Amino acid sequence: MTVAESAPAVLAVEPMPVGGLVIVMLSLVGTALLTGAMGLLGQRGRLRPNGFFGIRTRTTRASEANWYHVHRRAARGSLIAGGVLLFGTVLLPLFPGLGQVITLGVSLVLYVGLLLVATWRAQRGLATN
Repeated sequence: MTVAESAPAVLAVEPMPVGGLVIVMLSLVGTALLTGAMGLLGQRGRLRPNGFFGIRTRTTRASEANWYHVHRRAARGSLIAGGVLLFGTVLLPLFPGLGQVITLGVSLVLYVGLLLVATWRAQRGLATN
């Protein structure tokens, strides 16, 4: 018996069922499009302060000027994050099983990371202005 034969098949992951894959993909596409819309509206100064959609931190809620400044400065990062998530979503059906898990994980980590960095950089800009 070789080492490969005795090792448990821990990394064997069943491909996601088609129905579940469609639901996940539709959710991720919607999230990517909403993030892109937030970036576009923020870049143009057309995203009004609200409690539901946008970058809602103590800093952005402190004043209307902060809200518009942060959204304008974070717009590029929001657009890139939405694009990364959309790209990762399109790749999901191409890599069944463990590939789907890895693709989804990498896409989500990059998406959240890009949004966090964009928000941090935009808020940091308030201190220097």
